Amino acid sequence: MVSGKKKCFFCDNDEFAQLTVRGQVYDRCLSCGGVFLRPEHYLTNEAERDRYTMHHNGLENTDYRAYLERFLDSTITRVSRVVPDNLPIQTVLDWGSGPTPSLVALLRERGYDARGYDPFFLPDFKPFDGGADLILCLEVAEHFHDPVRSFTEMSRNLRSGGLLAVKTGFLPDVAEIDFFFAAWWYREDPTHVCFYTERSILAVGCRAGLVSLGFAGKDIALFKKP
Repeated sequence: MVSGKKKCFFCDNDEFAQLTVRGQVYDRCLSCGGVFLRPEHYLTNEAERDRYTMHHNGLENTDYRAYLERFLDSTITRVSRVVPDNLPIQTVLDWGSGPTPSLVALLRERGYDARGYDPFFLPDFKPFDGGADLILCLEVAEHFHDPVRSFTEMSRNLRSGGLLAVKTGFLPDVAEIDFFFAAWWYREDPTHVCFYTERSILAVGCRAGLVSLGFAGKDIALFKKP
């Protein structure tokens, strides 16, 4: 156990268990259970950007398109249950849209006013006046170097009453978590630095001033901006 001035990236706790996997050192919070890579092991900005350009995430990739369709179907269905009839979802922001903003294109196909933001590829995006109705964060939260700051930035780009849907791979609540984490495929991507439990992502949302609306399925957390 390590105690000291270092704080959990998720819940601000200061007690951790150290995990070392293939020479990389991680801290697991003993309060919320989240795991984060120590910053000295992060890729450089250039290497991280190069890694993203290797992805083949265009809509011509039929498997990827089907994956996006499933994500939208499950997310929009759940969102429609919590949005009042007089406040329909019209404006949608894809947070972390990548070098190929396929989710934006798919949303536009479905009739939404959609835009993308990405710190590497679309840093100078145009925010929606008054904020977006919905922000989608699809397998991006695991890349955040400062989760609370990133969630706060997303909140700033939501209108009052707007919704945030975050999809990421959650760590399970298992006794042998260290062994699970060492073998977990999600850990193997070198751009993945934050690994959430359900408790840790709720803590991040709360610290960013968002209200939890629960989970859509096993891997999508929903939040609302007050």
